[in-house]
Amino acid sequence: MFKKKIVSCLFLITISILIFTSVQVGVKGQSDCTVIVDSSGGGDYLSIQEGLDMSAPGDTICVRGSTDAGNPRVYNGYLRLNQSHSGTVGNIKTLKADGSVSIQKGASDSRCHAFVINTSISYFTIDGFEITNFDCFAFQFDNDEQSIDNPSQYITLRNLKIHDLGANEPEGSFTGTLLNCQHVLIENVELYRNASGINIGGNSFDVVIRNSSSHDMRHQLDGDGFNASNWGEDEVGTDYHPHNITIEDTNVYNNGEDGFDFKADDVTYRRCRSYNNRARGIAVKGLRQKIVNSLIYGNEKSVSISGWRDSSAAIINSTLISDYATLSYSAYPFVMEAVVINSIFVSPDRTVQILEGHKLFGNNNIYYNSSNDGTVVAYYRELDNGGIGDVIETFYMNDINSGHWSSQLDYYDVGDETDSSSQGINPAFVDLEGYNLQLRSDSTAIDAGIPDYNFTGTNYLPASIIEIPTTDIDGNLRDSNPDIGAYEYGGSPEPTIIPTPTLAPSLNGDLNNDGTVNIFDLVIVGSCFGQDAVGDCARADANGNGVVDIFDLVLVGGNFGEGG
Repeated sequence: MFKKKIVSCLFLITISILIFTSVQVGVKGQSDCTVIVDSSGGGDYLSIQEGLDMSAPGDTICVRGSTDAGNPRVYNGYLRLNQSHSGTVGNIKTLKADGSVSIQKGASDSRCHAFVINTSISYFTIDGFEITNFDCFAFQFDNDEQSIDNPSQYITLRNLKIHDLGANEPEGSFTGTLLNCQHVLIENVELYRNASGINIGGNSFDVVIRNSSSHDMRHQLDGDGFNASNWGEDEVGTDYHPHNITIEDTNVYNNGEDGFDFKADDVTYRRCRSYNNRARGIAVKGLRQKIVNSLIYGNEKSVSISGWRDSSAAIINSTLISDYATLSYSAYPFVMEAVVINSIFVSPDRTVQILEGHKLFGNNNIYYNSSNDGTVVAYYRELDNGGIGDVIETFYMNDINSGHWSSQLDYYDVGDETDSSSQGINPAFVDLEGYNLQLRSDSTAIDAGIPDYNFTGTNYLPASIIEIPTTDIDGNLRDSNPDIGAYEYGGSPEPTIIPTPTLAPSLNGDLNNDGTVNIFDLVIVGSCFGQDAVGDCARADANGNGVVDIFDLVLVGGNFGEGG
């Protein structure tokens, strides 16, 4: 009887391994591939377009590439996408590189874009490709057939390298356009040497840009790292514009114009770096833009509230260094307001330039003129027929230290909303000229910040915009008296949260706890075979050694039929 059971167990184990490894491991370890594109003939289709056209919602179309990241397999020709290529709720369609794959312009291409979206498309992911050598965009989500009422939505662009597009540098030739796109994730995407960066336009909203970079954009007028525009009205005159955009852990640098230029409302920048761009680090052209835990340096201006329309911004625990003005207001007849908290402003010219009638609120900041004999830190200037007029008042570092700053500028004198706790002093960076902007041990910025701010808000700057971070730009924990600026001196990394381990089944081998060791438990092991015991595969690790392997199959097989 025992011998018979052993034979049965070995048979079940063998069948399980054969079934599950053949189905799941698939080609080159891509266990989720349902459609294979292989230009050498080893897959379901030869071209990416064929694979897309024949796919169904929920499919993962894997495009075989080379194993050498420096020598990708090239697939030539632009790709057409329309509503028929969409996934559905719970059945996202994914176009994914299996290996190193480069999508490039074909010799006979009639379009200058890599991806042309003729109608709205939804629940679609593009993952893992290099896109290069097209004359215009990497993707164009802005065909005339799209409308405000029929947006593309739930789009993910992940693990992409997009470069050397727009060789002729036509004005407005972006890396890509997202017009009327909703619920978009751009993650781990590098853009470089294109005419300009990604443009978010129309009624786009709920857009997240994370762990990405945009650098060396060439165009000297439109060469922004990331851009949001296309403000307008629909057919019945209703205002539409981009809004609700979050940018995290993203770097923009060495661009021909601005780092970020966003004509959009409700934009949040967290832990971003914008540096060495020709013009502005961040151009605020909309309401309720929020800059937190960010470094902005080496640009002509750090943050410009451009007043293209009513505009407002919060700058919190950030460090701004520039040759001209770290914070400036433009000469437009619109409302412009800013609140600044726990931040450092350094310039050899002026740290702040505010125009007549506009407002600045804040507390616990450092303003420093870095020139050899410079003591001027701010100008308050009049508006003169749509231009910047004469200086109404000049402010010096001693004015800030004596409180004169808060009494003269156009502050709301309510509670903590004056800037009486700020300093006009050298913030003592490790190396200002080399842009090592961490604090020295003797910096007065250490423990000089505030953990909360009693801001009652305005019509343009709601109280809810205040977000005092608990970590710094590198993820180090801030203490109860946070430092001023983007870095926390001597901060320790945020602790890793260890997930609660899955409870072991009461019956050895009963992985789904249904009271019987049966085929369903073998399915659990087989579906995770060869993988680490994490996430959904944690319960498949029957013997608890951290890996789902042959020993787990043996354990389940050895108890097969027990219970019940």
